[in-house]
This record gives sequence, structure tokens and C-alpha cells, in this order.
Amino acid sequence: MKQNNQKQMAFLTKLQDISKNYIVRLEEMFGPRDPNFVFGSIKRSTDKDGMPQTYFPIGYSRKWVCLVDLHISPWPYDKQCLDQATWQIAHECVHLLDPGCLGGASVLEEGLATWFQDEESYHPDFVHEYIRRNSPHTPHYAEAKELVLSCMPHLIEAVRKIRSNGIRLSDFEPQLLIPLLPCVDDAVVSRLCTPFGSLRDDKGSGIGQTDYIDFNTGV
Repeated sequence: MKQNNQKQMAFLTKLQDISKNYIVRLEEMFGPRDPNFVFGSIKRSTDKDGMPQTYFPIGYSRKWVCLVDLHISPWPYDKQCLDQATWQIAHECVHLLDPGCLGGASVLEEGLATWFQDEESYHPDFVHEYIRRNSPHTPHYAEAKELVLSCMPHLIEAVRKIRSNGIRLSDFEPQLLIPLLPCVDDAVVSRLCTPFGSLRDDKGSGIGQTDYIDFNTGV
């Protein structure tokens, strides 16, 4: 039992450090996170039909607390498990910039999250092999990522500039982005600014029965 606890703590500490590194990298690219939110904890979902997500428990004062729900089965605290958790948490950390309890994500936000987890992963060798073997993205996420890629590299600075004016990532409007992306077709920009729900037909909640990974990131 003691050995298992030590293995679990080592896993959680590593995942905590990776999450913090992701957030630092994201703030370097896209500007500071919304200071009204605290990234609380990471937990594991045992809902077989679930999906990774951020969510917001009720009852906290002063600041919203944003938790991340990972969907990994089994959960053996080994390297493969850490690699998969690392890949999932990369996507969810993008949502921590402007947490979505204030409204659903746009195609732009989900596209950036999918791009970041694939291209900026802490474990790029694992990610590319994992994608090759598993094709993990649904068509909706893959489409959102392709739209984002069509706007790179100028999209990063455009997002940073607009967010510096206090505008949430999923509240971007085409008239804000179009002048900053002159080489991108206006129809692509408009598509990025639509709700991601317009692309999706999978509505899994990802919460279900859960086992908590109990640590606070303090970030």
C-alpha cells in the first residue's frame, strides 16, 4: 500500500508540474489568464462515455475554481498513463485562459486547444505516435484545428492582442480578427468565431462517477 501511495504521489507531482509549465507557456503566447479563476485540482472520470473537460463546482466564494476532469482508463500511474494525461491536460489548459462557465467555447478556442495539445505538447514524441495509432480527435475537433492552422503563425499574436483588451477567447468577433489576419479568407475567420457546438453532435458530459486526484495546483 505504501509503495502504491508513493507511486501515486510521484505521478500527481509530475502532472502538477506539467500543468504549470503548460499554463506558463500559454500565457507567454496568448497573454495572462483571467485572474478571477483559480485552477483547483485534476481528477479522473470513470464515466466510460465521458471526455476530458473543465468544470466549475458550486459553493466557492471570492473566486471561481476551475477543475479539470481527465478520462483515462485504466489509471495505473505509469509512463503511458502519464503521457496520456499529459496530452489531455494540454488541451484543457487552453480553456483555463478564459474558463468557460461564462459561456460555451468557440471554434477558435477548441481549435487552439486541439492545436496546442498536438503541437506544443510536453511529450511531442509520444503525442505524434499516439495520434498516429489512435486518431483521437473527432471530426469536429480536427476541423477546428485545421481552421486554426490555416491562420498560423499570425493568429497567435492576433489572439494575444485582442485578449489584452479584456475580451474572452470565445467572445472574439470577426471584425476584431479580420484586420489582424489580412491573408486569411474572411469566411474562415467568421467560422472560427462561431460556437463550437455548431460543429458537434457528441454531447457526453464526461463527469459521471468520478475518483478524485486530490491536489491543488495553486496556479
